[in-house]
Amino acid sequence: AVRRQMEALEDRLCAHVARELQRAQQQGDRLREAAVARLEAKVAQAEAAQPKLDRRLAELGGNYRGLSEEMQAQIRRVDQTDARLWEWRHQLDEDLRARLAELEQAC
Repeated sequence: AVRRQMEALEDRLCAHVARELQRAQQQGDRLREAAVARLEAKVAQAEAAQPKLDRRLAELGGNYRGLSEEMQAQIRRVDQTDARLWEWRHQLDEDLRARLAELEQAC
């Protein structure tokens, strides 16, 4: 009789352990499925945003090129103005020296 009770207890214990193991596996499966679903949603969101980001990046690249070209044009204009100013100053100095020399000879 004790042996049958031990076997019955062992059977109940094994059944309980099996149910708990199955429950734990099911819970693990649900958690894993939920994590995969969240990850898939994030991937889908990133994929949906990618074309917009690509367009924005292309737009910013175009803006950068435009600003760079404009800056180069401004630099060229400043260089030209600086060269003209230097030439004008140089010519003015030469004219003043020549007039000063004329005045010194006249006196």
